[in-house]
Parts: sequence; C-alpha cells; structure tokens
Amino acid sequence: MGACGTAPAGGAPSQRPPSRGQCLWHPARVGLGLLFGAGGAPPAGNAPSQRPPSRGRRLWRRARVGLRLLLVAFGAGCVAFGVAYWHDQGFSFHGLWFEAGLTLHPLHLVALGVAIVPAAIWDVFVMEAARAGRPAPGRRGE
Repeated sequence: MGACGTAPAGGAPSQRPPSRGQCLWHPARVGLGLLFGAGGAPPAGNAPSQRPPSRGRRLWRRARVGLRLLLVAFGAGCVAFGVAYWHDQGFSFHGLWFEAGLTLHPLHLVALGVAIVPAAIWDVFVMEAARAGRPAPGRRGE
C-alpha cells in the first residue's frame, strides 16, 4: 500500500484509508510542532503500548530544542559579527594564520558560525523525527 491509503503503482485502491496513527505522512505527524508549542503525546495509534511522556520529560525536550535554537542564533551572530568585523578591517587576511600573535581573525568567527549552524539545525530535525516516531532523516533505507 502506498502512503496514506493510496494504491501501489498498478494496483487497486484500498478499501479503507489507514487511521491517523498509521499514516506516516498525516498532517498531524508532519512538521515542527514542538517548536511552535504543539508538543505533547504522539498521535493516537502511534504506539498504543507506551504511556505519553511525563511533564518533566516534555519540558526537558523543549529545553533541548530551545538550547539548539540558541546555538543557531549564536552561530548566525558569529557569522554576522565576523563579516562585519572583517569589513571593518578592509577584508585583510593579515593574522589569519596567527602570524600576528594569538589574536582571532574575523574569519575564525565566520568559520565557527558556519560550523555551528548546520549541526544545531540537524539536531533539531533528528529530535523532531524521534518525537514523531519516524526514523531519523538520512536513515530511511535501513
């Protein structure tokens, strides 16, 4: 059977569509609801034998996402400040390889920001996929 009750290629349509918890791409299971305050227990039918997460666990999950978003903001700030400071220095490469002592060059801040942002955003995606009961992005074929 295809996604959400659609027929496989060349096959007859199913008699009844799957319930909300069985459909992997149902709108209730897709999206970053945790980021926008729609967190909580997984949709009905997702894992009937499991209890919904406790209040403390939901709070900790939101704190982890909040921390990752602070890291994204910090990384974006490093990139913005690094480019502005590099502009102030006339886009000079002097000091990039520490030949002027152990002072930071603005490109070091840009590199730090560029390294932090994708990793923090990916962590948010992985945590959201785990919350929704889906495999982590990039691991669908296993």
